[in-house]
Amino acid sequence: MFWRSMKSATKASRMAARSRHLWLREIVGFLQGTVQFPDINIPDFHLPKDPFQISLAKIEEIASEVRRYWGLGDGPISNVAWLLENHGAVVVRQRFFADELDAHSRWEPSDATPYVVLGADKDAAARSRYDASHELAHLVLHRSVKESDLENRELFDHIEMQANYFAGAFLLPATSFRSALYSVSLDALCALKATWKVSIQAMLKRARNLSMINDEDEKRMWINLGRRRWRLKEPLDDLLEPEEPRFLRRSFDLLLKQGLLSSQEIELRLALKPCDVESVVGLPTGYFGGEINDDGVLLKFPTRPPSPPSLWTSMDSVVLPFPKADEAG
Repeated sequence: MFWRSMKSATKASRMAARSRHLWLREIVGFLQGTVQFPDINIPDFHLPKDPFQISLAKIEEIASEVRRYWGLGDGPISNVAWLLENHGAVVVRQRFFADELDAHSRWEPSDATPYVVLGADKDAAARSRYDASHELAHLVLHRSVKESDLENRELFDHIEMQANYFAGAFLLPATSFRSALYSVSLDALCALKATWKVSIQAMLKRARNLSMINDEDEKRMWINLGRRRWRLKEPLDDLLEPEEPRFLRRSFDLLLKQGLLSSQEIELRLALKPCDVESVVGLPTGYFGGEINDDGVLLKFPTRPPSPPSLWTSMDSVVLPFPKADEAG
């Protein structure tokens, strides 16, 4: 499991996140028996097992290759969370109740499924998109890294640096980013934020990685950014909406709407309370307290199962309509 977290993240907070990940796996397994999930379509570049053998130039190239593989072009990506879902990743946003945790990801060995869990505690759209791209980097670049290897601090710091570099290159392709940025200044970066939905700080780092500015210019801009009090909260942070994964939500919507699921069956099949399922999947509080109308709006949930539990084991698989990749591109 790869953690996008501050170095101050406690063992207790990570253990809690691991427990919730186990619940998420149970929920996904529960849904996979009924709903057809998108095919896993994350490219494998057969990279060296040793991350130190992967150069930054290679990472730049791979970020472009992933875009081409998914037919994204070089413009802004409209929704990174939906993009990952379209290509087979299980994506959720949930609260970690720990400020030092931002996200984590994992190739699940039991079913070879990629999981990406994004933190909802900070509720910052640009940061969350960067977190999602950072976790995609781990899924693409670091498939061969063992979790025990991450105990090596030097290796851990190196793969985090690589994932950050990939995220910048994936969200801000070199050619189009250079063309869009008329001058490297905080005001110019701020003007691009609404279009690219990438933080000013991430764009500043990307400009330095592309040698659009030198170390001295970067240092000066970081000082000015601090003077403007943009370190913790940037312009547009209150206006951009965080990306909400929707596949698992739509799966539950479909099963509720078709009368194939009840809160009683959730407890029976998963041994989890409906409120815990809501928390792990990122569903609204009280989601399982109502029913879904024809427009997919949550109204009032039936208090009794609509059909005997035996129906669950005998019914055919339901194919859930899902957007094509270009809708999220």
